This record gives sequence, C-alpha cells and structure tokens, in this order.
Amino acid sequence: MDSLVGASSFILERLPRKKMLIVVDDVDSSILLDTLVREFRHRLAPGSRIIVTSRNRQVLKGVSDDIYKVQRLNSFESFHLFCLHAFKSDPPAIDDQKMISEVISYAYGNPLALKVLGFSLHSRNKEEWESALKKLKRFSNPDIQDVLRISYEQLDDKGMKDTFLDIACIFDSSFARDYAESILVDNPYVKIDITGLLDKSLIENSEVLKDNELLMNDLIRQMGRQIARDEDEQPGNRCRLCDAKDACYVLENKTGTAAIEVISFNMSEITQNVRVCRSAFSNMCNLRILKVYCDNIGGYGFKVSIPNGLDSYLSNKLRYFRWDLYPSKSLPSKFNPENLVELALRGSHLENLWNYKVQSLSMLRRIDLSYSKFLTQLPDLSRSPNLERLNLEGCTSLVEVLSPIQNLDKLAYLNLNGCTKLKNLKDTSRSTGYLDFILHGGIKNLLKNICQPSLTSQAHIPQKFQVNLTCLILSGTAIEEADPSIGYLPGLVQLDMSYCTRLKSLPTSICNLKSLEMLSLAFCSKLEKLPPLPSTLLHLGLYCCESLKSLSELPSLCFSLSANYCKTLEKISTWRAPLLHNMKIVNFNFFCGHIDFYGCEKLDQNTRNSILVDRAVLKILFRMKFGMTGPNSHDFRYPGDEIPKWFNYQTCGTSIKIMLCPNWNNANFLGLAFCIVLDQNKTDPNISLCIDCKLNFRTMDDDHLHEYHDSRALLERKLEDKIKLRRKSKTLFVHGGIFSNPGSMVMTLFWIHGDDAVLVSNCLVSHAKPFPVIFLELFDGELPSKCKVLRQGRRVFPQQSL
Repeated sequence: MDSLVGASSFILERLPRKKMLIVVDDVDSSILLDTLVREFRHRLAPGSRIIVTSRNRQVLKGVSDDIYKVQRLNSFESFHLFCLHAFKSDPPAIDDQKMISEVISYAYGNPLALKVLGFSLHSRNKEEWESALKKLKRFSNPDIQDVLRISYEQLDDKGMKDTFLDIACIFDSSFARDYAESILVDNPYVKIDITGLLDKSLIENSEVLKDNELLMNDLIRQMGRQIARDEDEQPGNRCRLCDAKDACYVLENKTGTAAIEVISFNMSEITQNVRVCRSAFSNMCNLRILKVYCDNIGGYGFKVSIPNGLDSYLSNKLRYFRWDLYPSKSLPSKFNPENLVELALRGSHLENLWNYKVQSLSMLRRIDLSYSKFLTQLPDLSRSPNLERLNLEGCTSLVEVLSPIQNLDKLAYLNLNGCTKLKNLKDTSRSTGYLDFILHGGIKNLLKNICQPSLTSQAHIPQKFQVNLTCLILSGTAIEEADPSIGYLPGLVQLDMSYCTRLKSLPTSICNLKSLEMLSLAFCSKLEKLPPLPSTLLHLGLYCCESLKSLSELPSLCFSLSANYCKTLEKISTWRAPLLHNMKIVNFNFFCGHIDFYGCEKLDQNTRNSILVDRAVLKILFRMKFGMTGPNSHDFRYPGDEIPKWFNYQTCGTSIKIMLCPNWNNANFLGLAFCIVLDQNKTDPNISLCIDCKLNFRTMDDDHLHEYHDSRALLERKLEDKIKLRRKSKTLFVHGGIFSNPGSMVMTLFWIHGDDAVLVSNCLVSHAKPFPVIFLELFDGELPSKCKVLRQGRRVFPQQSL
C-alpha cells in the first residue's frame, strides 16, 4: 500500500455504523500506516479490527497493539504440502525418504518454495530428483528467488544491501551478532543495518541457540549469492566472490581487480587442484574479507597451493583473513596486518607468522593457528592489546608461548591442547601479569613455578592481575598438580584438564571459581579425589577416571555428569536438590546432557538406591517445570537392578499396555516416564546395544494409528582395549529419563502433551485424540540373544507433580 486513495469519503462516512474487519496488505510506510490508523480508529464501531501485513516489523512498531510474525511451516505441514504438489498423493509414491527430507530442509518451511519445488519434481524419476537436488545446492529456483528478492530491493539504502550481501557470502550457518559486527566494522552503520535486516526477516534470531546467535536460511542466502554473481559477467569485476569455481578461476589467472572486496569459498566444492598465481592479489587493493575454508582440516582430495609463494602484496584493508591449510611457511613479507580483526590459519604450513616487526595490531581480537604442526614460535603479540582469543591447539612444534603473549589483559580464551613440546619455563617464575600463571598450566609443575613467587597474599591478587580469562583448555598436557593460585580466576567459566594422565589432585581453592560452569577431567587416570566444587558448576566430566574413589558434595545445579568407567568409585557423599529460584538462571542446555555412572560397579547401595534415584527424578521434574522436553530429555544410567518405587506401575517383559482415563490429553497431562532393567550377562563388549521404543496412539487429524519411535544407546562399543564390559552385571535403564546397568539403569520420558509437537516418522502430531490405551514396545534385533529385559516401570505425570 502506498496511498490512502481507497479510503473514499463514502467509506469513511459509513464506518461508524458497522463493526468491521479491515485488512491492509503489504504496507511499507510507517507514515501511511499511522495516517490510516488515526483516520479510521475514531470512526470504527466497538469490536472492529484492523489487520495489517508488512515485510518490515519496524513499520508496525509504535502503531499496532500487537505484532505477530507468521511462522514457517513445521515438518509435518511441510511434508504434506510438498507431497501434495510433487506426487498428487499422500503418502508419497517415491520410497526414498532421504531425498524428500532434503527438499523439506532446503525449503525451510516456506510454502512458496514447497509448492514450486513440488511442481518441478512432479513425475520425475529418481535420477532426475538427484540431479535437481544437486543443482539446487548451487542455483536456486528463479520463481522462488524472484519473490524473495522483493525484500532485498526494499532495503533502505546501499549500505544495508551491502551488509546483507556480506553476510550472505561470508556465513554458511548461524553466527554471533557481535562477531559479524566485528568483521564488518569498516561499515560504521553495521549495527543498525543488522537490526534492519532482522526487522525485515532477511536474517532471524536462532530459536535453539543462545540469544546472540543469528542465522540466514538457505533460500535467502542463495538469493544473496545470486545477486553477487549477477553483478558482472566477469568474476574479476565483481565485488564479492562466493562461488568456488569463480574464485579459483580468478586466483589462478590473476584476473582480480580493485572491485573485489570479498572472497569466500569452501575448498570441498573444488573439483581439481588449484595453483594460485604468485601475484593473484596484486590488483585487489580493496580486499576486506579473504576466507578460504574447509569443513574438516584433515584434508581433501583436491588442494589449493601456491607453488611459487605469494609476492609481497596483500591488501592492507583486510579485516578477516582465514585460509585453512594455508600452504606457505609465512605470510607475505610486506603484508601489513594493522587492520586485521581475525587471523585464522588452521592446519597451515606456517613456521612463523612474519619475520618483521609489526607496528600495531590494535584491531586484532582473534587468532587461530590450531594444528599448524610446523609452527615453532609466535611473534611478539604485545602490540595486540585487544586480543581476546588465541587457539594453538595441536601446534606440536611450538616450544614457547609465554614471552609473546605477556600483558594481554583482554585475553579470555587460550587453547594449548596437544602442545606437547612447550618447554618448562622455570626462568620466568618472577614474571608479572595475570596470564603468566595461567597459560602454561599444561606444563609439568609450571603453575607452581610461575605463581608462588608472585602471590604474596590473596588480597593483593585482584589489584595486580587482570582477571579476564573465561576459558582455559589444558587437555592432554603433562601437568601433575595445579597450584592453589588457579582458584583466583573469578571469571573462569570453562576449565578443561581432560587427558592429563599425570594429574593426581586439584587444589581446594578451586571452589573459589564462582563463575565456573564446566569442568572436564576425563581420562585423568591418576586422579584419586576431588575437593569441594564451586556451587555454580553445571557440567562435570569424569569419564574413565579409574583411580577416583569418592565424590564429596556435588553441586546442586550439576545436571550433566559423565562418570562412565570410574571403576574404583564407591560413593557420593551428598547431592542436594537446588533451590527453585536458582534454577531460573541455569543454562538449560546442560539439562540435555546425561548423568551417567555406567561401569561404576563398586558404588555402594546408598548411592545407587537413594542419591542417584532422587537425582534422576529431580532432573525429570525440573525439566517439566521449565518446559525442557527435547528428544534427548532424561538419559540417566547407573548400576542397579531394582526399579525405584517412584515408578508406581511395574511389570516384566518387553511391552506395556497403559490404560488411561477418557479425555486424558489435556493441560493436566505432562508426559510419561519409563524405566527398564536389563540383564546383560550375555552382552558382547564389541557391540552397541540400542533399545527402540514404539508408542502407538491416534490423533484428531485422522482415524489412523500413529507410531512414535524413539531410541537410546544403552551400551556403547568399547573405546579402548583397556575398557572391558563386565559380563555378569544387571543394568537398569531409565529411557526418556534415566539409564543404568546389572548394575545399571536407564529412564526415558516420552512427551505427548496435546500442545506439544511430537515427530512421528514423517508426521508431526500436534493434537492427540482421546485414546485410552497406549502401547509401548521395547525391541532390538539382537536383544533376545544378547540380554534380557527383567522388568520395567512407568509413571504418568499430571500437572500436580510440580
């Protein structure tokens, strides 16, 4: 709508006489909408409504009483709409569900895309389907793109269009908003531009990731990349190169010009070896983004090489420089990285970054040189005062890191995992600076050598050291003990000391880490005991801590704990329930983790039958309380052969027939939980055992019987020869809620609430029809010969459970 011509005086005179519903479609001007509302509102009879549609949320703000975003179709709706147009039947005639799923995933719930793709694939054979899907990965259907492009053309200005195209070309998946803003910092209006793109739904907030995460769906991303390709017939004259074939042509033939600002392509898409010309970048004086990446730095069949190295020129305007498997020994000799925000050269052949003195790196925030196995030293990074992240994982030739990174007060993440040649820096024990005693924790006794001379009193520490480190990864290093000074890092959120096979203990000062949420000590085979842990801890990893004998009081908020194969573990002293008000601040992603004590055969009866049972029930109740009912809900496994009394219905065999009262599916019904006990005397340690659960019920949508399938891995394949599954053991599995073994338990909670969406094969059932009998069957192809279901239990959850 671009005017109020339709609102004639005849219409306006008659508005007060009737209660009316007015629909105004495709409004793109907030001024016109405000005028319309002011003109109509005082004339309408009580009970009247005005519905306005717009592609721009900002147009509606300040005028509307409520804003509703039209949701994309869910999986069930997408499946049926696509089948209706592709097969003219439902269910489909084609038997390859994978190809149908690919189309549905690609369409991302867009009705137009589902219809267009359905029509285009109608009456095609399997080979034609495969060809069409392959083509869609590179070129979108023009009928879809023509409609989507309207939103792009309506963007406010060129700057916002440039921001949209940059995001479409740079990111293949979700991305953090502040991360994108840092890369595109040369645009002074990037913050408001991203907000504008959100308002127009060209990007969106992630529904499942953290609040700061944004994403652009595949259809819109393809539209953006097609716009970039259409800019000029010659790739070297385009502003953005995001197609692997076009980008490699430019790099091999030196056809790039000053027009190029962005190069971004995935090496997995190249179909032959690429030999980059020595002077390929010599004319690209405006290059801002260089991203040559791969999904797995383990390598590909085809490579991007620089046979003669790069000449001295590389654009000084580079903000983002990523080149996975970078093939040269160093960066170009005259490259000035003063404008770099991020440098990522994973799996590179670098021996050193540069052999010259850099005047300033004030913009640099992130460096990732992981798995650069030839890298022997770092340059002086003291002129990078804003560096926040440094990843050196797998740099197996690196011998020193302390000197280059002193006085980096803003460094919050350091990864030294697998840096096996870092030397013991005893001579630096008197150095000052917060990171002196943190960054070398993986070297034998280094924390002690560095910290003790400097830490004269606890009160002096906050004044002397900058406390910014949030993530410290020391996995796989030779540390034997951690000095008490490690407890003076109040900002530390994640501490990973897994695979520290010489580590025997942790200091009691670790309880002072008031921000610590994740602690990983997996495969610390000499660790015998743990001190009291911080009350903030949410995840504790103790996998294969074979010398661990007991756990003192566990934090009440810890709902994710892996203690598999702690063979000598005998007891947990206490594990109290958290206070309800504390639960409101918990990161609920940790609820999705397992609580697993599989293989802990020496646990005492109090731990098995009281502490762990109570914790399993508590986990289920809290997840229901806060609506966390995902597919990996409540896996809990521990040694035991008795079903907890909390499961008020118990039986033997592999199936349960549950009789429910009429009209059971209402707001009072929350879900079902099942508990299974298996006798594993015949279990083969070389196989993985899964239990499939089939839930039969009817829905209001039709009169057909539907099946809900779910599965859980009850036994894992052995990871190493030293891990042997005991033959004579009973396992209690609580599936959907808890897991164990003949000595272990597994509970599972199935959610079929009337308001929930439950995936049933290829159908999404959103409304369950009153059906008094639910049939649960547990089955596995090898179950009869490998183990035996001894008994099982279930419990129905009413609203009053909370």
